[in-house]
Amino acid sequence: NRSGEQPSLSARDVVRQFGDSLDLIIDGGEARGKVSSTVLSVAQRPFRVIRQGAIAVELIASVLGERVLG
Repeated sequence: NRSGEQPSLSARDVVRQFGDSLDLIIDGGEARGKVSSTVLSVAQRPFRVIRQGAIAVELIASVLGERVLG
């Protein structure tokens, strides 16, 4: 979500707030427990978490098989 806006708890919410200004949105369904999503910058390596959310940095790094900055 943009600063000061309500949290985006679904991909639809993200599209509503950001339109086509994002390169990629992964739709995993509505956020469980109403915790906002983790936002990851993949503009350069190592990838970097911009906002910590429901998915831990360690899990992202494990799945990607590479270092991710937290």
